[in-house]
Amino acid sequence: MRILFTSPGRRVELIKAFRENAPAGSMLYGADFDRTCPASFFLDGLFEVPFKIDDAYITRLLEICINNKIDLLIPLIDPELLPLAKAKEEFSKVGTIVMISNMEMIEISRDKFKTFERMNQIGIPSPKTILGKDFSSDSVSYPIILKPRNGSSSKGLFVINDKNQLPSPNIYKNEDYIAQELIKGYEVTVDILCDDHGRYIEGVQRKRLKVRGGEVERAVTIKERTLHLLVERLVEELRPFGVINAQFMFDERRESYTLMEINPRFGGGYPLAYYAGANYPKMLIRIIAGEEIEYTPMSYEEDKYMLRYDEAVYTRELKEFC
Repeated sequence: MRILFTSPGRRVELIKAFRENAPAGSMLYGADFDRTCPASFFLDGLFEVPFKIDDAYITRLLEICINNKIDLLIPLIDPELLPLAKAKEEFSKVGTIVMISNMEMIEISRDKFKTFERMNQIGIPSPKTILGKDFSSDSVSYPIILKPRNGSSSKGLFVINDKNQLPSPNIYKNEDYIAQELIKGYEVTVDILCDDHGRYIEGVQRKRLKVRGGEVERAVTIKERTLHLLVERLVEELRPFGVINAQFMFDERRESYTLMEINPRFGGGYPLAYYAGANYPKMLIRIIAGEEIEYTPMSYEEDKYMLRYDEAVYTRELKEFC
């Protein structure tokens, strides 16, 4: 099997997991604009792609897939998801399966206001959210969060405890920003695997203990039945494909879980799920091969901790582009 990871960056643990489970003779490749990405030293080859993710970027990926007979393409960053979802059929025609969910799923995940609207429709709790253009400083209950509706990694985010802390209306008084109630509690991310029919296979709940730079650094697996039922409902309605992750907050005031966002890709903290027994690389490879995978909800190990630390690659020569 030939697998291509786009924008592999620092996803060394994920690549190692695929290496351990890919059939003998498999080749693992990366596509990145930067030769210094650490993951390149754990791959069989690195292909150069443009920095800007546009039509030329997709054309280049198609070229790589054709020339190297790629069986499976796995995107790893958010900006790639919508362009790849639109081009999914083009890749299929050249024999490459893209691990990407349906267009509705991608559009909802990339727009926090659409997430709120869709979750309301299907009965999954989500923070009360209004568009920045409709925001009135005297019509909300503080504290709130102001953030870009298409943002990520906490960029452009403001926590507002009262109306005197509001930034200039020029920043948020538009359709690109949302105002959202602030949920106080702890975060649980669920790593979800679905087959190519959108059928729920497994969902590993990992409680975040510490975050650094927007990515989980310490976490522990838990098993909450109420959260499992919410994930089942989410999958039943949206029918994703492959691996996604859904981020929930346990609302301490309401004593219930609230869905915050959905990321239709491998989450940065997935390795904890892997070491807790949820072998998504192995199951995903079997799904791509046309095998039926058994429904195994909550079969992973509970109270498994992940305590991350830094490692590095030391080299005199960078990996050459193929």
